[in-house]
Amino acid sequence: MTIEIKDTEASLKIVTDGNARLILKRHIREISVIKPSLVKLDLGAPLRNIYFEHSEVINPQTQNAEELRDVLNEMLKDCLTEIHNELNQIAISVEAIDSIVFIEASIVHEINSNTTYKGYALPGSKTSDPVWAIQMVTTDKDTTSSLWADGNRNFDKVWDKRTELNYA
Repeated sequence: MTIEIKDTEASLKIVTDGNARLILKRHIREISVIKPSLVKLDLGAPLRNIYFEHSEVINPQTQNAEELRDVLNEMLKDCLTEIHNELNQIAISVEAIDSIVFIEASIVHEINSNTTYKGYALPGSKTSDPVWAIQMVTTDKDTTSSLWADGNRNFDKVWDKRTELNYA
């Protein structure tokens, strides 16, 4: 049996005796040497992992299983950098939305002098769409309490159902 492993940008192309298999780099959790000559691609589930003998790998050519592991890991480097950059962009977007959206409520509904609902969403959001973070502010004598629908500030509530939600 002969095995070739090629870097194809988003995937590793593993060709075994002429049969090709593409493995998305994002699915690879770990590359390890589990015996002196046996390399394992951990895909996150025991029955999906891929094992191969170093001696059967003709491309890339390496001296031993540890070197092969390192070469394969280097092939994943760009993917890890890309994932890291995407996560940073998501974090920046979430921070920006969190800062902007929670400055002022999009909708305020005062039920009575003791209970007020405040809805936060992006401009243009429909009150029937599950895109709202809803805050209930209650006043009891000298105490004002601020509670959130479902106990969180996630933008997944429907404003039209604000009085039916649980607040914590």
